[in-house]
Amino acid sequence: MTYDPTNTPAWKRLLTIETMFKEGNERDRLAREAAATAASFPRVIARYLTDAGKALGDKALAVTVTETGPRDDEGRSAFTVGNCTVCPAATTEFWETAIYGGYESDVRLTVTEAAQGAEQVVRRWAEAHATRCRELPVEG
Repeated sequence: MTYDPTNTPAWKRLLTIETMFKEGNERDRLAREAAATAASFPRVIARYLTDAGKALGDKALAVTVTETGPRDDEGRSAFTVGNCTVCPAATTEFWETAIYGGYESDVRLTVTEAAQGAEQVVRRWAEAHATRCRELPVEG
Protein backbone atom coordinates (compact mmCIF):
# COMPACT_ATOMS: atom_id res chain seq x y z
CA MET A 1 0.00 0.00 0.00
CA THR A 2 1.38 3.37 -1.04
CA TYR A 3 1.03 6.53 0.92
CA ASP A 4 -1.54 8.93 -0.58
CA PRO A 5 -1.26 12.46 0.93
CA THR A 6 -4.63 13.44 -0.58
CA ASN A 7 -6.35 10.85 1.58
CA THR A 8 -5.35 12.32 4.94
CA PRO A 9 -7.44 14.38 7.38
CA ALA A 10 -5.01 17.30 7.00
CA TRP A 11 -5.46 17.33 3.21
CA LYS A 12 -9.25 17.19 3.57
CA ARG A 13 -9.16 20.13 6.00
CA LEU A 14 -7.01 22.05 3.53
CA LEU A 15 -9.53 21.39 0.76
CA THR A 16 -12.35 22.52 3.03
CA ILE A 17 -10.50 25.74 3.87
CA GLU A 18 -9.74 26.34 0.18
CA THR A 19 -13.41 25.83 -0.74
CA MET A 20 -14.54 28.21 2.01
CA PHE A 21 -12.00 30.79 0.80
CA LYS A 22 -13.27 30.54 -2.80
CA GLU A 23 -16.91 30.76 -1.68
CA GLY A 24 -16.07 33.74 0.54
CA ASN A 25 -14.36 35.50 -2.36
CA GLU A 26 -17.37 34.81 -4.57
CA ARG A 27 -19.75 36.22 -1.91
CA ASP A 28 -17.50 39.27 -1.55
CA ARG A 29 -17.46 39.78 -5.33
CA LEU A 30 -21.25 39.51 -5.53
CA ALA A 31 -21.63 41.92 -2.61
CA ARG A 32 -19.30 44.42 -4.29
CA GLU A 33 -21.28 44.15 -7.54
CA ALA A 34 -24.57 44.63 -5.70
CA ALA A 35 -23.17 47.66 -3.88
CA ALA A 36 -21.95 49.19 -7.14
CA THR A 37 -25.36 48.63 -8.72
CA ALA A 38 -27.16 50.13 -5.73
CA ALA A 39 -24.82 53.14 -5.78
CA SER A 40 -25.92 53.90 -9.33
CA PHE A 41 -29.51 54.42 -8.14
CA PRO A 42 -31.72 56.35 -7.92
CA ARG A 43 -31.52 56.88 -11.67
CA VAL A 44 -33.25 59.74 -13.48
CA ILE A 45 -35.03 58.34 -16.51
CA ALA A 46 -36.92 61.42 -17.75
CA ARG A 47 -37.46 65.14 -17.19
CA TYR A 48 -40.43 67.17 -18.39
CA LEU A 49 -39.95 70.95 -18.49
CA THR A 50 -42.74 72.86 -16.73
CA ASP A 51 -44.37 75.94 -18.24
CA ALA A 52 -42.44 78.03 -15.70
CA GLY A 53 -39.21 76.40 -16.86
CA LYS A 54 -40.07 77.18 -20.48
CA ALA A 55 -41.01 80.79 -19.70
CA LEU A 56 -37.88 81.42 -17.61
CA GLY A 57 -35.55 79.31 -19.75
CA ASP A 58 -34.57 77.30 -16.67
CA LYS A 59 -34.20 73.55 -17.28
CA ALA A 60 -34.11 72.90 -13.53
CA LEU A 61 -37.83 73.75 -13.30
CA ALA A 62 -39.01 70.34 -14.38
CA VAL A 63 -40.87 67.23 -13.37
CA THR A 64 -38.34 64.44 -12.86
CA VAL A 65 -39.02 60.72 -13.25
CA THR A 66 -36.67 58.55 -11.19
CA GLU A 67 -36.41 54.83 -10.50
CA THR A 68 -34.88 53.44 -7.33
CA GLY A 69 -33.59 50.03 -8.30
CA PRO A 70 -32.26 47.81 -11.04
CA ARG A 71 -34.84 46.14 -13.25
CA ASP A 72 -33.16 42.74 -13.11
CA ASP A 73 -33.19 42.25 -9.34
CA GLU A 74 -36.09 39.99 -8.32
CA GLY A 75 -35.39 40.36 -4.59
CA ARG A 76 -35.39 44.14 -4.37
CA SER A 77 -38.31 46.35 -3.49
CA ALA A 78 -38.23 49.34 -5.82
CA PHE A 79 -40.45 52.03 -7.24
CA THR A 80 -40.65 54.80 -9.80
CA VAL A 81 -41.14 58.36 -8.59
CA GLY A 82 -42.27 61.50 -10.34
CA ASN A 83 -41.68 64.77 -8.55
CA CYS A 84 -41.96 68.39 -9.51
CA THR A 85 -38.99 70.59 -8.65
CA VAL A 86 -41.20 73.69 -8.69
CA CYS A 87 -44.14 72.67 -6.48
CA PRO A 88 -44.68 69.90 -3.91
CA ALA A 89 -46.54 67.60 -6.34
CA ALA A 90 -45.26 64.02 -6.55
CA THR A 91 -46.38 60.50 -7.38
CA THR A 92 -44.95 57.06 -6.62
CA GLU A 93 -45.62 53.75 -8.34
CA PHE A 94 -44.42 50.69 -6.44
CA TRP A 95 -43.23 47.89 -8.70
CA GLU A 96 -44.89 45.29 -6.47
CA THR A 97 -48.26 46.75 -7.48
CA ALA A 98 -47.57 45.79 -11.08
CA ILE A 99 -45.87 42.49 -10.28
CA TYR A 100 -49.05 41.18 -8.68
CA GLY A 101 -51.48 42.32 -11.36
CA GLY A 102 -51.97 45.98 -10.51
CA TYR A 103 -51.87 47.17 -14.12
CA GLU A 104 -54.99 45.71 -15.74
CA SER A 105 -53.78 42.13 -15.53
CA ASP A 106 -54.13 39.13 -13.26
CA VAL A 107 -50.85 37.66 -14.48
CA ARG A 108 -47.76 37.92 -12.28
CA LEU A 109 -45.19 40.09 -14.05
CA THR A 110 -41.40 40.08 -13.94
CA VAL A 111 -39.60 42.96 -12.23
CA THR A 112 -38.64 44.35 -15.64
CA GLU A 113 -42.26 44.32 -16.86
CA ALA A 114 -43.46 45.84 -13.60
CA ALA A 115 -40.83 48.60 -13.80
CA GLN A 116 -41.87 49.36 -17.38
CA GLY A 117 -45.51 49.59 -16.32
CA ALA A 118 -44.66 51.87 -13.40
CA GLU A 119 -42.50 54.03 -15.67
CA GLN A 120 -45.36 54.46 -18.17
CA VAL A 121 -47.78 55.49 -15.41
CA VAL A 122 -45.33 57.98 -13.88
CA ARG A 123 -44.30 59.39 -17.28
CA ARG A 124 -47.97 60.08 -18.14
CA TRP A 125 -48.44 61.81 -14.79
CA ALA A 126 -45.20 63.82 -15.18
CA GLU A 127 -46.02 65.00 -18.68
CA ALA A 128 -49.54 66.03 -17.67
CA HIS A 129 -48.30 67.80 -14.52
CA ALA A 130 -45.56 69.65 -16.41
CA THR A 131 -48.14 71.16 -18.77
CA ARG A 132 -50.42 72.22 -15.87
CA CYS A 133 -47.90 73.41 -13.25
CA ARG A 134 -47.99 77.19 -13.10
CA GLU A 135 -46.11 77.64 -9.85
CA LEU A 136 -43.06 79.89 -9.94
CA PRO A 137 -40.03 79.43 -7.72
CA VAL A 138 -39.76 81.90 -4.85
CA GLU A 139 -36.45 83.68 -4.50
CA GLY A 140 -34.70 83.80 -1.21
